[in-house]
Amino acid sequence: MRTSVARLALAALAMACVAHPVASSAQTVEQFYKGKTIDMVVGGAPGGGYDIYGRAVARHWGKHIPGNPNVVVRNMPGASGMAMLRHTASVAARNGLVVGTTFPLAILKPLMDKRDDYLPTSFSFIGSANQETRVCLAMKNQPVKTLDDALTTEMVMGGNAPGGAPHDTPIMLNNLLGTKFKLVAGYPGTQEIALAVGRGEVGGICGFGWTSLMSQQPGWVTDNKINILVQIAMEPYPALEKMGVPMIWKWVKTDEQRRVLEFLMAEQVYGRPFLGPPNIPADRLEALRESFMATMNDADFLADAEKLGIEIAPVSGEKFEALIKHVGAAPPEIIEKAVNALKRP
Repeated sequence: MRTSVARLALAALAMACVAHPVASSAQTVEQFYKGKTIDMVVGGAPGGGYDIYGRAVARHWGKHIPGNPNVVVRNMPGASGMAMLRHTASVAARNGLVVGTTFPLAILKPLMDKRDDYLPTSFSFIGSANQETRVCLAMKNQPVKTLDDALTTEMVMGGNAPGGAPHDTPIMLNNLLGTKFKLVAGYPGTQEIALAVGRGEVGGICGFGWTSLMSQQPGWVTDNKINILVQIAMEPYPALEKMGVPMIWKWVKTDEQRRVLEFLMAEQVYGRPFLGPPNIPADRLEALRESFMATMNDADFLADAEKLGIEIAPVSGEKFEALIKHVGAAPPEIIEKAVNALKRP
């Protein structure tokens, strides 16, 4: 009799132990997020383009996430966005309470550098707020007026750090097309480079996102203070096309050049990326993806974006993830040539 009672007690204890995780796993997304705060880590300096996008999204995202959590922004600049990704990959909690945005090329840098800082395909891809078109620009007082001029005349361009578009783009064009840009690097971000342009320290910026240009320095365009030399993107941007700014493909002579450029420019399709750590629970990732796209169509958010001068052309998390996997499967020889195209002499 005592044996039977003991067995029943042990069985009840076992059932109680099992019941606790079942109850935990049954927690809904709304229950999880209710009353909590999501930490949005921005991999760029305050005031830069990625910071502007990140803060705009943060102001409106929470109302579309089940449970309506707060979304709080903090900046983690460094290594052109890679510091934020290292943190996200190895330190940040994987429960859906940490998300972030950073320079898009930083996601692929370990693949290009043959390093194991993080696995590019391992992140939880939420979506992108915009598909980026980049430009090279020169102030009107510079001798370089067109990209053809840059093939024969040296011009000083301001840049940030390796992995950042204003750093890598002039090097890429020098190596692939033969331009003669002289890079002065080390500025924290585009805002600081723009200030350097204003002080006359450098003559222009190459690799400046069009949306960043229009949100940070719209007067350069509206007051006709600059020459836009080229637009760098897969497809022409309507406003730039209307202005007569030529596409980069005009100067591409070989199939190899085209393939390398396509590899390097693929990240512009997810030009304002939002992602989380690896292995966010599937139901929470789905909720983050759906709520992100709902935010992209929110009237208040779009009005806020218009006021800030930032453009919204969203990319879904599913498309974002598929593109990263596609780019990650590029032939080794193309990746190698892409890596070489970003090396300074």
